[in-house]
Amino acid sequence: MYYSRAKILLDSKAAGIRCILDGVWTNIKDEEGLKKDCLLSKELGYDGRALIYPKHIAIARQIYTPSPEVLDYYRRMLQAFEKAESQGLAAVTFEGSMIDYANIKKARRILS
Repeated sequence: MYYSRAKILLDSKAAGIRCILDGVWTNIKDEEGLKKDCLLSKELGYDGRALIYPKHIAIARQIYTPSPEVLDYYRRMLQAFEKAESQGLAAVTFEGSMIDYANIKKARRILS
């Protein structure tokens, strides 16, 4: 399943699909399993997942929704990059890491 999930994700990104959802968790009673699977799914790069059971909504929302700290981080990143870009730079050190247009593309996607 890991290979299939990764391939679907990569193929979807290559096709330019903006919001990529993982498949349904069918074991409606195993909420801990769903949580672990959502964490793996998010780590792989999925933006969310299809749900069939109302009690799963809160779990998925908790995992896939960026925290206020993450949103603040990407706002700061965007501000730092825009300042650097106005000075003619296409890459800059931000909070100890090098960032460039690929990072900014991700930041804008998350913030949108």
